Amino acid sequence: MVVLQCTRPPWLCLTLPMMLSSEQRAAAIALAQLGWQTFVGAQRMTLEQRALGSAYRVDEPEHNRKALDERALAWLGQAQEALGRGAERTEEDTWLYEGLLRYRLATSLESPFRSLLQACLGAGLTMRRVAAYQDTYLPELARRSELPGPRLGLAEQPEHGFALLFQRYRLEALIEMLLPIGRGRAADELRIGVWQAQFSSSPVRYERSLYRHMHRVPLLIAGPVGTPVEAVARVLALSGYVPWDGERLRFTQEPALHVRIDSALDVTPELLRQIGLGQSNTPEEAALGKLGYWVIRDIDRLEPVAQYRLYLLLEDATKLGPRLLSTTGVDLGEAVSQGRFREDLYHMLAVHRVELPALSTQLRQRPDDLRYLVQRVLSPLLEGPELRSAVDEVTGHVEKKLSSHSFPGNQQELLRCAQAILLAGEYRPPARRAEPAAGPLTDLGRRFMAGDFDADGLLDAYCTLMYSRTGSYQESARRLGIDRRTVKSRVNEALLSELS
Repeated sequence: MVVLQCTRPPWLCLTLPMMLSSEQRAAAIALAQLGWQTFVGAQRMTLEQRALGSAYRVDEPEHNRKALDERALAWLGQAQEALGRGAERTEEDTWLYEGLLRYRLATSLESPFRSLLQACLGAGLTMRRVAAYQDTYLPELARRSELPGPRLGLAEQPEHGFALLFQRYRLEALIEMLLPIGRGRAADELRIGVWQAQFSSSPVRYERSLYRHMHRVPLLIAGPVGTPVEAVARVLALSGYVPWDGERLRFTQEPALHVRIDSALDVTPELLRQIGLGQSNTPEEAALGKLGYWVIRDIDRLEPVAQYRLYLLLEDATKLGPRLLSTTGVDLGEAVSQGRFREDLYHMLAVHRVELPALSTQLRQRPDDLRYLVQRVLSPLLEGPELRSAVDEVTGHVEKKLSSHSFPGNQQELLRCAQAILLAGEYRPPARRAEPAAGPLTDLGRRFMAGDFDADGLLDAYCTLMYSRTGSYQESARRLGIDRRTVKSRVNEALLSELS
């Protein structure tokens, strides 16, 4: 992720001898990064540890959140006082100060933003008056913006800044609310991909101009059959930029009312004509032109004539008003190679791909995600003690009797499995057509493409593969450019037996 908007590395960005001490400055950089952009998993943990130092507590997120907010508040006060006494403020220093301020404002607005989430899922957002804008946001922004030199970006456009803070909060919250994904490395990579699909890798660039033009960048959301590709599309559609009216204290759009979802089989040339801007002849057609997001499910099933018409719309970005989100559960690249899908359209749709990991990949990386995911799929049916009891029953059954089952139906099959165990006490996976057994090299390739190796595991596998080819530690070391003893220590006997 691109985080810093500096011309120099972050450890050289800050040159304020009186604003913060060198130790505070290093920690403040980490906290400012959290203020500018969202991080997940190990990345976020690392930044929080840098910001808090010895005050960081493992597995105590509430303590850490409170401590981070206190530090942001203290550093803001210290920096503002130093700047008021004439300390130098460079562009990089402004980035630091505004990052701390953004973190502080986002924390103070969390409660009112949380109360707006349900309104974003249907209708009613524009009816909600948010007094926190004038009671909390504006006073804090005004107080912290009293600095010598150029004004802060947030202070220049307070309404725009408020809308962006809500958009960021909304995306983070809806990912956790609507996506049944785990908490391992592959799930974190998915969260990062969704964030970049909405905000790009540069928050400053997005806030200055890209937010007006994101509808011109289509997205392809892909994953194995049974993964929640449509849920990802819905999260993105409900998390688009919504303008804020500071005088009326209301947001001006209903996200859910500006989303259209169609199956690829229902997308006709006539529908494409209606959705194209400048071609609306009736009020109903004009309403289509005002869509914010258009989701096409199973884009691989789009008819050839519709593929051509869609290509023509995307070729001229001014013709398609809504942002196009397309989903697929198959390898669209393979469909192109087989002549079933237009190659030029595929490359247009795949400007940015959001890839969903297979359930088997998630569980290999983090086995305890099974319990978490079972709870997610059962929570609409049960609650309280009954939910905990059912989760225990389903998780125990899967771990004892289905340990070798890979759930090729992914999250959808996990839901059917949980329901079957609740009703009948067991789950019998559907019979599947036998496939030729994959060789060890094929299996290695699949695991590599699935991101199933950490750095050590990848080195072990490659050293083992090279040794199986050469039969010599010395020759393997020469080809790999590493020490012979390293090769010998990295050879995995079980994998070597398979490769042999």
